Amino acid sequence: MRTAASLLLLVLASGCVSPPRPVDELFQEALEVSHARREALARATAAQRAARACPPPPADLPPPPDASPRVSDVLVETDLREAIAALAAQAGLQVAVDHGVEGTVTTRLDRVPFETALVSLLPIGVTWGRVGGGYVVALEDPQSPTFAAISRTELYRPRHLGAAQLLALLPPHCARFARVSAERNLLALSGPPATLRRVLRELGALDLPVPQVEIEAIVCELAPYHRLETGFDFEHGVPLPGGEKAGHIRFQDLAGSGAIAPMGELGTKSFEFYSAFVRLLATEGYVAIRAAPRLRVEDGAPAKILIGEQTYFTVSQGREFFRELRTIDTGIVLELSARILGGGAVGIKVDRAEVSDSIRPTSLVPGPDGTLPTVSTRRVQTTVTIADGETVVIGGLVRKRTVARSAGVPVLSDIPIFGELFRRRDEREEEAEVAIFITARVVE
Repeated sequence: MRTAASLLLLVLASGCVSPPRPVDELFQEALEVSHARREALARATAAQRAARACPPPPADLPPPPDASPRVSDVLVETDLREAIAALAAQAGLQVAVDHGVEGTVTTRLDRVPFETALVSLLPIGVTWGRVGGGYVVALEDPQSPTFAAISRTELYRPRHLGAAQLLALLPPHCARFARVSAERNLLALSGPPATLRRVLRELGALDLPVPQVEIEAIVCELAPYHRLETGFDFEHGVPLPGGEKAGHIRFQDLAGSGAIAPMGELGTKSFEFYSAFVRLLATEGYVAIRAAPRLRVEDGAPAKILIGEQTYFTVSQGREFFRELRTIDTGIVLELSARILGGGAVGIKVDRAEVSDSIRPTSLVPGPDGTLPTVSTRRVQTTVTIADGETVVIGGLVRKRTVARSAGVPVLSDIPIFGELFRRRDEREEEAEVAIFITARVVE
């Protein structure tokens, strides 16, 4: 009786399931879809560039206009302190000069504002500032008492980088005027106005947006027996009239490759093509998509994708009454980072592309520290350089899993008690090949 019911089930199933579309047809459709998507992406990118075409605001404000009295003089190998005193007397101003300021100066001044003339006389490492109605000339040294007299403090809040990062990037001659507050993400700048303007100019050149990379991935599975049933393999090419192949896609031996057509016109290296092609294959039952995450990370920052489960187990630490709870990830784990390189290239470092079997009660073995899991793992580590927007494929990772199947004849299998005669259940262990498509696109 059971055999007759099984045969009836197979006949009904064979009459209801239509054969999948040919892979060549899916390939051509994926090319058309990906071409339209690339054009839309190019238009969106051009619009974003046009929106950001306006120049950024200046990093610091220009110095205020010089309204000080004008002075004239001809100085030839004149002592710096004497030159400052002569110009101050001509302008009717009081100027105090630090005892460490020394040197000689040669210049010609013709009705130049006093402050402009003073800046032109001062050598590197000497600064000035206003105090009351007069001026102070001091060494540019935070430890100097005269420097403290003309200094003021300003707070700088970074726009893109952290305060500690900016302080580490500042050149030494500017970093000594800055202090960092990591908790508030602030930089406290102390110095005369001229020094602060120079430090702010450096900060504006360093505090730039951190480049970001958009990472897209597709994780799919193909059971090895499926290729026998459908005639489809993960190595496929669509023939052209000249006998060549428009695309050659291969996912074997722990690696993958996608070669484009002559002149690169079909663009089968793009993620748009792979995404469209794999999704079409999934709709026809050739593959099963397990995940299709998309995330944005900073340049060089790590990213992790886990498709599976976490199993908890306990271990003892030398004493029976002290036990520690630990976890282990099983399933499909992907850990990677993307680094922006020159010339439109992106470096992808795959720290961990791992496929492991789920932990079942039969895989737990007793040990001296408790019941420990036994996990079968297949792992790949690699570093590859691709063009911006291209795709790298990792294949050949085989995953084992236990699948329980249940099928029955419609209506008859729902009859109480007797419905079991028209229902079939089986459980078997399957091996599924995992292919991971990864692309990195620089966010502009």
